[in-house]
Amino acid sequence: MNDAFIFKLAWKLLCNKKDLWINIVKSTYNVDSFHRSAMTCKVTDSRLWKEIVRMWPKFYDHVSWAIGNGESINFWEDKWVEGLVELKSYCQNTEGIMLRKEHLIDYIDEAGNWKRSELMNLLQEEVLDKLVEMKPPDPQMEANIPIWNPGKNGDFSVRSAYLSIRDLKIEEKLVWKAIWKAKTQQRNKMLLWRLGHEKLPTRSRIASWSNMSPICQRCGNSRESNIHMIRDCARSVSIWKAFINPKERALFFCMPMQEWISWNLLRTTKFSGIPWGEQAMAQPLHPIIPRIRSLLKRDWEIELKHIPRQINKCADILAKQSLSGPLSLIKLEVPSASVVIEMAKDAMRSMCKPRDPGG
Repeated sequence: MNDAFIFKLAWKLLCNKKDLWINIVKSTYNVDSFHRSAMTCKVTDSRLWKEIVRMWPKFYDHVSWAIGNGESINFWEDKWVEGLVELKSYCQNTEGIMLRKEHLIDYIDEAGNWKRSELMNLLQEEVLDKLVEMKPPDPQMEANIPIWNPGKNGDFSVRSAYLSIRDLKIEEKLVWKAIWKAKTQQRNKMLLWRLGHEKLPTRSRIASWSNMSPICQRCGNSRESNIHMIRDCARSVSIWKAFINPKERALFFCMPMQEWISWNLLRTTKFSGIPWGEQAMAQPLHPIIPRIRSLLKRDWEIELKHIPRQINKCADILAKQSLSGPLSLIKLEVPSASVVIEMAKDAMRSMCKPRDPGG
């Protein structure tokens, strides 16, 4: 199963969401809502529960708690002191911990202050000093709130879950850095840059200033946005599935645009012996290109001059026709029909306006 999806289910389970499936899971597997740092499963348990148990330690390592009434926080096993891990890691009396698995509220005296004298024998002095600086829990306050540390403002998101699983910290600038350092042609970099900004002239974008239908003409089901055109269209999906590992498809088809581009460019996986980032942007050269390069390296004088295609249609047609023929030299005694037509058009254009000299 997708690990980020399992993190999402674990977060709902932790937050005590009142969903039917959560009630069923808790009653079926006797979930201990207090000793949350460890979950167990049996061989006969469902695959879903086994996956949650498998990912739980890694998931819970990213969870801390904001103190409320203090009743549901495990003093030793949960993270609730800012900047510190579980307090059992700083304990001087390990045997004492085995006998004490108390709620946070149990270390508050009748006056509402921390039981410093009792904790002095258990915690290191610097840890204790940091603890007593915190406001003690108040029974009159609401329940404690779980905090998702990798998320923005402590809120959980599948994106932050994915980044924590992959141990990545992708910033927007890294996306552009990955694009401009990609081993591909400049036109491909420009394509990715426009794709990352979602500025390609898709039907959805053109429809915003014209009467064009925004619906994708290939599938006819969705608006043709940038991400739909390149990845989510049914026609595109059928192609991507031929290359993407089935275990990675759920992640591949749910990432937002910029993260998706980074993921593809920074992958280390190889396909047919070629790194994925290079494979995705590879442009195979026509066999005639090496022949041209070898001719240019010969010991003779060569002058290359650029002539725009629109004023040299005859040469353009001949060049395209040569790509489908043999690579040897071909002599034409009579121009083809398509060339004759274009020569006539070219002659008419030269009579109507001055020719662009090119260059």
